[in-house]
Amino acid sequence: MSNEKAPLVGRPTITVDGGVKEEELNKKKKKEGKGSYLAYGVLVLATTLCLVFVAKNRNGIFTSPSEAANLLRSSIGAPPLPLDAMLIQDISLSSSPKRCTGEGEDPFSTGTGNEVACCDGLKEMLNDWNDDGRQYSLCVGPSPTGVDVSIVIIYAGEYDTGSTATLAKWIAEGASSVEGTTVVVKGVAEATLTDLQNADGIILGSGDYNGSPEPAMFDFLDTRVGSVNLDLVPFGVFATSSGYATGVQDVLTSMARELMTFGGLYVSSGSFHNPQGVAGLINSHPTQGRKWEWHEADPKDDSREKNPAHGLMRHLKDNAKDYGKRIATLATTLHSSVQKTTAHA
Repeated sequence: MSNEKAPLVGRPTITVDGGVKEEELNKKKKKEGKGSYLAYGVLVLATTLCLVFVAKNRNGIFTSPSEAANLLRSSIGAPPLPLDAMLIQDISLSSSPKRCTGEGEDPFSTGTGNEVACCDGLKEMLNDWNDDGRQYSLCVGPSPTGVDVSIVIIYAGEYDTGSTATLAKWIAEGASSVEGTTVVVKGVAEATLTDLQNADGIILGSGDYNGSPEPAMFDFLDTRVGSVNLDLVPFGVFATSSGYATGVQDVLTSMARELMTFGGLYVSSGSFHNPQGVAGLINSHPTQGRKWEWHEADPKDDSREKNPAHGLMRHLKDNAKDYGKRIATLATTLHSSVQKTTAHA
């Protein structure tokens, strides 16, 4: 008779891997499997929430990655963490295009040179926000006065730092000083029909082209202005020229006549210096090395951001700012009157 023990009834016990029992191996694998499933589940949840964050951020619902991180923590019952403790604070959404610009942000701040429209309920406003003489745009909310008007300034000039563009900037400074006023300044090549349709006040400017507005402005007047109802819309005009008798008065009259034809209200300056608008005279032969300079400007002063110290142009900047303010004030008054009339109708 053999001395070997009979095997136990039931599942046989087999040893592998140097004596580790198969049952223990199975238990270990099950435990490891549960850990893998848990890790996988957390990964799926984190990925889903990140995708939700990206989608909602594009629509302006989340303002920062911290919101997505706190959403993840709240889903597992953990308290929110401060921003400096976030593990995902370095999430970059630079690959996701910005869909709209929020309040207090610059719509041209993307670095690409392209404008990103303001989010719903906001308007773009050009202003000297830091009182340093530099004009730039921000997206702003409704005016606290309840009056919210838009002034569009469109000019035709050789370049965006020339004399006509400078006058446009000075006029914009005056217009934006009126509370509740949004000012948009555009070169005529960038201006659209929508700009005119949304405007409560319009200011057009052009260089003198042989006694007429520049061709680009003529084209704009012919193809855009006639398509807009300008009834009771106040407007103003401005121009630049290199001489007294080159036709600058005709440039102002030509643009004004076109706008009056379609119902616009011509706004005078209120000053005998420039009763029909603003006209800036430049030297026909500027100092060597300069593209342009105001008439009777000091040859030793290369700044074109201020008036000449004497001569006819000594009031130019003040006249331009006052004119912009006058048109914006009238637009605000008319806008308020229309709102009151509508409310009592």
